[in-house]
Amino acid sequence: MMDRSSRAFYKWVSYGILIAAAMIASSTILYRFTIFSASPSFVPYLVAAIAMREGIAGAAGIGLMAGIITDAMVPGLAGFYTTTFVLCGIVVGILCHLLFQKHYFASLLYWLASMLVTNGLYYVIRFLLWGRPIGGAFWTRFLGEGLTTVLFTPILFFAVWKISRRFLVEEESI
Repeated sequence: MMDRSSRAFYKWVSYGILIAAAMIASSTILYRFTIFSASPSFVPYLVAAIAMREGIAGAAGIGLMAGIITDAMVPGLAGFYTTTFVLCGIVVGILCHLLFQKHYFASLLYWLASMLVTNGLYYVIRFLLWGRPIGGAFWTRFLGEGLTTVLFTPILFFAVWKISRRFLVEEESI
């Protein structure tokens, strides 16, 4: 039987492996699976789903882990995804604690809000800093990325749920 610290360690390592595997799958295997010229983006969904299961502190940790991995793999604005995923994770953790239950449809709602914030900030910063016109590209990409990602969210939700249940860390009584 594993002790408390071992369970927590293996749980977070498993989450990191899941995020890295999802990024690799979306950039190698599934990049040809497009709708409106957009392929799936699993990291915002995983941040929302894991934040929903792990609470506020876990949400900040998973946002930091996912952001660092994404910033390392995606060229562009340095530190953008780290900052955005940490903030989205914390907000999802707070909202989940205050408002919603921890089920699949709530994770879709959190993911949709996180994706809207992430893509919206990216396009605003790109437009304001670099002066590149965005036009209808935001909505086309948002819709295409959303549709392609939502097809795989049941698998991702099941994986997150299974990891969080497998390495459940019991709360210490005070």
